[in-house]
Amino acid sequence: MTEIPETLVVEFVQDVRSGFIDSELMEKYRLSTKSLRALFYRILEEKRMSGAEVYVRPIMLDETIETDFRRGLPRYLLAPLISVREADNPQSRGWVFDLSDKGMRVCGIRSEPGDAKTLILLPRKEQIASEITVHVECRWFCEEGPEARPVAGFRISAIEAADLRELRNLIRLLTLGMRLNVP
Repeated sequence: MTEIPETLVVEFVQDVRSGFIDSELMEKYRLSTKSLRALFYRILEEKRMSGAEVYVRPIMLDETIETDFRRGLPRYLLAPLISVREADNPQSRGWVFDLSDKGMRVCGIRSEPGDAKTLILLPRKEQIASEITVHVECRWFCEEGPEARPVAGFRISAIEAADLRELRNLIRLLTLGMRLNVP
């Protein structure tokens, strides 16, 4: 990790405390998942934040977060809590199995790399989140298991500002509810 100027470290700590999720921090400071973890360890070592503040972060807490060098943002592996359907074909339904504000892995919806779709995320309970509409592009597709279940990776290509806020709030809630309704 390259050295970060003191002023940015102070700003980073303020952003963490104001409710930024990991992907927002990575985007703002142009950090990889590995660099974000390293920065959190540095902040702990320098006693700028407490362990309670840092180790509650999903990227520090959960080993199910993929931090593979190929991945630009952490993906949070979910129990099947969020169903999803195609906007143009409501019978085409599936489950979101990992999620970030840039993409998702979906089981149950067939697609081919390059396909553009509009998906609607449907959290189980309305009080968790409203429906979230995302425009996506299929990046990869495969069939898994003996049942040959369709699984696809989608990159979010477009999302309205209100839906992006709702998506980020949903991620916060599902990853220990850091804070809800933060713009």
